[in-house]
Amino acid sequence: MISDQNQALRLCLGTTATGAEYGAVSALSINHDCTRLLCGFAKGQITMWDLANGKLLRTITDAHPPGTAILHVKFTDHPALAICNDSGGSVFELSFR
Repeated sequence: MISDQNQALRLCLGTTATGAEYGAVSALSINHDCTRLLCGFAKGQITMWDLANGKLLRTITDAHPPGTAILHVKFTDHPALAICNDSGGSVFELSFR
């Protein structure tokens, strides 16, 4: 759920089915201009959301070895680049087009 500065509900991202499939959200990052949200999950998936309309933009399932949880995800200063690390101790670069 995304709230505004007054704590009023603005968007509800995903469904209960998403949580059942991907597990708990384990990492979050908002880009520099606050238009995109990256979510890392306990079962290893990463999703990117458009914060203006709540639309799921992409699901990334192959950025790192299967079965490892996403511990951190972070947009960089470059708008098409993020990094993540997993519970296996590896760090990966995510490049978006």
